[in-house]
Amino acid sequence: MSELPLRVPGADPSVWARTSNAVTLAGRNRGAPAERMLSPQQIAELTGLGYTTIRREIQRGNLPGFKLAGKLRVLESAYEQWRTAQPVHSPPRPQERSMPERRRTRPSAKPPGRGSVAALEEIERRVAGAG
Repeated sequence: MSELPLRVPGADPSVWARTSNAVTLAGRNRGAPAERMLSPQQIAELTGLGYTTIRREIQRGNLPGFKLAGKLRVLESAYEQWRTAQPVHSPPRPQERSMPERRRTRPSAKPPGRGSVAALEEIERRVAGAG
């Protein structure tokens, strides 16, 4: 098999890819794989994200990927770096109030509905006030 070394974008300059799908470091044994490569499908399964989302991240350049023999691949170190690049920090908790504020109830501006108990009580108040 002829080996055509390819530069791997986003990887350490000493990293080379071989057409046999193994990555070796310069100066190491040519047959010994140095770093695992992942497919977008494998990354999608690892993260729980969709395949299309992973492809979009590669397309945008957020996740460095490359094509090897027509197959899209990502170095495991690039995946790990992408995975840990955006940690989520929880916002600080608001300080608790010493006394909770009470809601003020406003008197209803609209008259009580026709035929309701409130309407009957209103009529009784008017009659009692007039008499």
